[in-house]
Amino acid sequence: MRIERVFPYARPSFVTGLACMFDWSGVLLRLGYGDVSEETDTEVLQQDWAIVGQDMWDAMSRFEAEYRDELRKSV
Repeated sequence: MRIERVFPYARPSFVTGLACMFDWSGVLLRLGYGDVSEETDTEVLQQDWAIVGQDMWDAMSRFEAEYRDELRKSV
């Protein structure tokens, strides 16, 4: 099951992201973090960890599929 990512603020465009690479003072990107409630912050943090867990599960599954024969020989 894939986890859909929900952002509590507008995602910047590719061009804005590219421009931010050279914006060392942080003038271009002003996200409204102050407007995010504690509940929303908790939900987004929970989503982040769910995605990390999904990535780890996917990596372990790929590893097992790739090295299945070698793992059986070592047991």
